[in-house]
This record gives sequence, structure tokens and C-alpha cells, in this order.
Amino acid sequence: MNKIFTLIILLSGFLMTSQVGIGTASPDPAAALDINSQLPDGTYGGLKLPTMTLADRATIATPIPDGLMIYILDGTTRCVQIWDATQTSWINWYCMNQLPVASSVSFSGTTDVGETLAGSYTYTDVENDAESGTTFQWYRATDISGTGSAAIAGATSIDYVTTIDDGDQFVALGVTPQASSGASPGVEVLSTYQEISFLQTLVEFDRAATTIPEGTSRTIPILITNPNPSIATTVDVAFDSGNTSTFGSLGTDYTIDNDGTNITSIPFTVTIPAGDTAYNNITITVLQDNENAIDEVLYLVLQNVSGGSSAALSGNQDDHIVYSDDDEFATEVAFIATASSVEEPLTPGNSSTIDVAITNPSTVTATTVQVTLNASSTVETGDYTINYDGSPVTFPFTVTFLAGQTANESFTITSLNDPDASDELLNIELTSPAGGIATAILGTNDSHDLTINDDDVATVVEFATSTFSINEDDIDTITINLNNPSATVATTVEVAIGASSTVAGAGVDFDIDYASTTIASYPFTVTFPAGVTSQTIDLYAYDDMNTANETLILNLQNVSGGFLAQLGTNVTNTVTINDDDAPLTYVQDFDGNNTWTYTLSTPLCTNSPDTWDIVSSPFSGITMTNNFFGVRDLNGNCGSATGETITFGTVSIGTQTQISFDYEVIGFDNGDDVEYTVIFDGVPQTTVVLINGSSNLNASGTVNIPIPMGTNNVSLELFVTQNGDGDIGGFDNFIIQ
Repeated sequence: MNKIFTLIILLSGFLMTSQVGIGTASPDPAAALDINSQLPDGTYGGLKLPTMTLADRATIATPIPDGLMIYILDGTTRCVQIWDATQTSWINWYCMNQLPVASSVSFSGTTDVGETLAGSYTYTDVENDAESGTTFQWYRATDISGTGSAAIAGATSIDYVTTIDDGDQFVALGVTPQASSGASPGVEVLSTYQEISFLQTLVEFDRAATTIPEGTSRTIPILITNPNPSIATTVDVAFDSGNTSTFGSLGTDYTIDNDGTNITSIPFTVTIPAGDTAYNNITITVLQDNENAIDEVLYLVLQNVSGGSSAALSGNQDDHIVYSDDDEFATEVAFIATASSVEEPLTPGNSSTIDVAITNPSTVTATTVQVTLNASSTVETGDYTINYDGSPVTFPFTVTFLAGQTANESFTITSLNDPDASDELLNIELTSPAGGIATAILGTNDSHDLTINDDDVATVVEFATSTFSINEDDIDTITINLNNPSATVATTVEVAIGASSTVAGAGVDFDIDYASTTIASYPFTVTFPAGVTSQTIDLYAYDDMNTANETLILNLQNVSGGFLAQLGTNVTNTVTINDDDAPLTYVQDFDGNNTWTYTLSTPLCTNSPDTWDIVSSPFSGITMTNNFFGVRDLNGNCGSATGETITFGTVSIGTQTQISFDYEVIGFDNGDDVEYTVIFDGVPQTTVVLINGSSNLNASGTVNIPIPMGTNNVSLELFVTQNGDGDIGGFDNFIIQ
């Protein structure tokens, strides 16, 4: 009761004065309400406006006084609002706003030097203020806890490519979120620190091979990929055990300098300073030598790599070949000439001296070479003799050049008389050179062809002519000549039938008699007794039903005996058997094939629109092609209204079995007719009505007329009648076959 009374007195005092003070006895004269921030207990406080939701605000009694102040706390909306009576709306005087937040900051990628790390994070803002201008910074530390962390200069993108400075260090990504409006920037958030490793150090030669001319030096570079900046790399250079080096002795034929140290044995160790990507301090010198004219080769490999960042061989170029480009030339031997010839003893000049030359001889070592006879030679034992260095020799024999000798060596071959009638060849070869500088080699002229020109003439067999002609039902003689017959030895030759012959075969189209005997099988042998210069065979050509000429090819082969008998030029005789039969086919197609001729009842005529003539396609709708015999409107302008006839002449036949012709008519009506009559051996057969015109008839086809067996000659008559009413006809391809 006392508390209520006190409140009433206090309110009464407010109403009775023009100013109100809370917590102060002397309010500011200019203030209607002055509130002291200090509380009775000595602490401080502030002014708390009426707090409500948007729904609560809607229940404020109206009319709302201008300037009414409230505090809205509704979800994420936290605003001090004032009622603007003029605009009749609540005005946000001030709204609360939180800083944006970066979370889940991390990065991914291969954590090796030289690799790209991709940062990621999640941006959030309570007021949903859009992100704009977020900044990034990468840091480097000495451990995972971030000890000694320092910003990496220039590393201000969300992605970062690690450098050699990051090797064996730890890096983290810092993200400072930035909003496009509201409170900003947010607080920087760091990812966890991750260790960055050096890539494995790899060692290899920088090339596969090096060529060093004799008397010069070359550097053999070694490449290092991913060197460790603080740890040196070592590797051994050794001989490649999988290949055989042909260099001479180290120190005698070549030297190796490794970074100023003369190498006395292989393998040796190369030390590559920390951080270096190439080592160019191995120098190989090829020393000058003599009496050695071959290029040499040195096979090297890298092995036993250590140091660096777990250093290892790359596997790409672990070996290296060093070639010595020798400046001496090997001793070379060769024939001076590649060919020569000698005559048989019956003529002068039956000896030939053959020279062998030497180039770049050794002054200390003799050079030898073998002289051999190639198996392709056509000489026989006893056809020649050989003399070398004053003594007779036989193939193979050795030619020797003394040390320092520059003069040629030579040998002489003398031909002997023999009974052969052909030239002979000695294909002489140089083989197996030895001695001299390095291993002596053969020059370009390593073979020599010596021809022994024969003074004899061989027996030659050939047909008297290369072609021959004979008619059917005839007999004739074919001559085979022999030149230079042996007086003591007979000569034989085979006669064969060529595969391209068109005859049906012996006993059908022909027969051959030799020595009064009909040949039963082919090939057959013709014999020339000693001293005989010609032989003949009799050819019989038989009549057959074939109407074409036929060809018989006779070939000579397998000659033997005589004086080294051989075939001459005319080894083939092409025999033509001329046919005497009538042709198998008679044709009249009005295109030039006119073995079956014809006559007309009225000469050819074209008097538009009437036609009785040879015409060409197109012709008034007729579909026949090329030339054919055309008829149209035969009513007096061309031909007779009573009809016209084409008569195909009488011809003799043999095996022919049929007469045929093509026809086509358009618009044939009453009075338009086509008939034909065939005559066998002069006897007309029954006339056939081919077209009996009616109702503008259109028709086409081929007529086939069988020829009775035993018929000897035939002819044909074709009769056409038209009434002149636009009727058209065509006839073609009259054939007896």
C-alpha cells in the first residue's frame, strides 16, 4: 500500500513540473527527460525501448503519434524504428548487423614443391549480405602448429604454387571474409598447416651419346631435376656391364677429368652441389694414336645415387655412349679395274695381268688378302692357268703386301683352248683382308670379271620362219634349220605346243607327222644326225565346224648335242589355220552389221508424215535404239496402200538353228497388219500374221523362228500394210544363228 502511494506522489511530481529526471535531481534544462546512466549501486545502464515483434507492432493503437519510437526484435531483424506520421510508415532509424564469417578454410593438392594448392572455404552472413572482396593470404611456418608463421610475399590468391622456399616447411591459407554491405570485414580464419615436401631428386645424362674426334675433348653433362637446396647429390659413373667398350686404356687412349681431378679408375663418384640443376664438370679427352684406324666406343652408366631429396636415377637416360671419331684410315685393298678379257689361244692376247692396289699401308704390319673364284663363274678346270709372284697358283691364293709397301701386287691369268663354243667368265673376288692398320678392309673394287672370249661357233637350232599359214583340209611342211652342225655329234631339240594355242587339239584340228610317223604325244623330239642342217615336219589341218581361224603355237626347247647346241632367234612358230566355213551368224541391224542383206518392194522413202525408211531413235514414240527400219502411214505418199515387202536374201546355213527379229507397233487399227513368211530350201512356209491391227493396238516383242534340222538355206519376207491413220511401226535385229 505504501509503495503505491509513493508511486502516485512521484507521478504527481512529474505532472506538476516541466522537466523529468531519472537518477538525477537536476535534469538538463533543455531536456524534457534526463536519465542518469549511473545506477544506485554504482554500475551503469542504458535506455531500453519497448521491444516487440512485427506482429506486436501491428496492435499499437491508432492513430500512432508522430515520432513514436520502438525496438523490433523479430527473427534476424533487430532495428530501432520511429513512426513517420507524414509518410504513415515505420522508419528504420538503425538496424543491427553482424560481421561475415569464413569457415571450413582448407586447401587441397599435392603437397610437393612446384605443385598448385587450391584453397576453399565457406562464406556466411547472418543478414545474408552478399560476399564481395574477400581477401586471402598464405603463410609459411616451421611446424604444424604454425611456429614462426609469416605471410608469404605475393601469395594473396586462393590458389598457390609452392616454391623451393616451401620445401620442408608448413603452409596455411588465411581467409578474411568481406561483405558487399553491412558490417565488414570479418575475422581472418586460418586453415591447418600442412608440410610441403621436396620432389624426389632425379639424375640422368642430358643426352644419349657424344662423339669426340681424336685429339679433342668433350664435356659429358649430367642433369639434376628437383635438386635439394641444402643437400648435395652424389652419383657414380661406371662402365656399362651390358655392353663391351672398345676404348683402349684409361690414361693411354683417353683421359677423364672430374671437376679438376684426373680420374685413374672407373667407376668414380660425382658430387653435385645442393641446388644445382646441371653438372658440366666431366671432361673426356681422346688421345691421339697411330696404327689404329677404327672408331672406338665407350659405354657409361650412372649408378649408386644418394643425397638430394631421396635422389634416384630418372630411368630416362641412365646410360651414355662416347664415340671416338678416329682420324686415321684403315688399310684398304682393291682391284685396280673391275673387268678385263682375254682371247682363246688361237688368237693373240690370251693373257691378262690383274692388279691389286693398297691404300694407307701400315709401316709396321704386312697386309694380306685372299683371291678366290666365285661359284657363279662359268669356266672349267683346264680352261686357264694363274701365275703369282713368279709361281703357278690355283684359286684361292694369298696376295701379300709388305709393311710400308705402296706398289701394286699383280697376278696373270692365261687362257687355254677348249672345245666349248661360248665365252666363259671368271668372277674373281678379294676376301679376308688382314693386317695393315687396324683390320684391313676391302675397297669398292672387290671383284673382277675376266671374260675368256671363245673362238668357236656353237650349233644353233631354230624354225626357218616365225609364222606359218595353212588352210583347212590342207597339208604343208614346216622346216627347222640347224646352223654350224657338228660333224660327229647329232643334235636333238623338242617341239612343244604353246599354251596360248586356240586349236582344239591334235587329232581334232590338226596332226603332225615326223619321220613318216604321226605324233601321238607332245612335246616330241626332232633329231639332226651329225652334219645335217635341216629337218621338216608335216602339218595336217582338219576341217571342223568352227568358223573362226585358229592358232597353233609351236615352241622349240631343250636343245642338246652338236657343238654346244643352243636355240636361235626363231624358237616360236605361230601357225594360223585358216577356216573355210560359212559364218555362224547372219545379221541385219541397220547399224552396219549387214551380213544378211535385203531388198525392198519400194525404195526407201520419207515424205512426211509417210515413212518407209531406215530411221534413228527417237521415232514417233518407238522405243528401239540406234538405227532400225521404220514405217508410218503407208497410204500412197510413201509406198502403196496395199502394202510393202522387205525380202531378206537366201543364205546358206550350217549349224544355225533359229531366225529372230524385233518389232514394235503403235496405233495399229483395222487395216494395219504385219505378216511374215519364212522360206526353207526354196519352199515358202505358212504365212504368219504377226499383227492384226484393231483399236489402235500397241505391241512389241521378239519373233523366234526355229530352223528344221537338215535345212541348207533360208530367207525371210516381211509384209506391212497401213491405212494412213497415224499408225507407226519399227523392225530391227534380223538374225540367223
